[in-house]
Amino acid sequence: MVIMQNLLSAEIEEKNQAIADRDNFSFLGMGIQKAAYSSMMWALVLVLAGALSFFAVQYFRSSSKISKAEKDLIEVQEEFEQHRKNTLERERKLKRELIDAQMGRS
Repeated sequence: MVIMQNLLSAEIEEKNQAIADRDNFSFLGMGIQKAAYSSMMWALVLVLAGALSFFAVQYFRSSSKISKAEKDLIEVQEEFEQHRKNTLERERKLKRELIDAQMGRS
């Protein structure tokens, strides 16, 4: 009976050791439980997903600002070009009037 009890306790101890070995493993030279490792990895995935979403939002926000700035630049360039054309036309008109006035005096 004592032999059976010793054998049973040895088998129970071996079973508990096998379960502990199954639930623990070495990661970067340290022993770690699978649950802790899984939690660390999911936390890392969530942090990286958060960083990705943050930078994606920043990128699209900047992209929309750049698009608006480019559109505003095109509008200002068109307005400047129209102003330049009007100024050149006024300048030519004034030169013609000056030449006509000078010819009339002569």
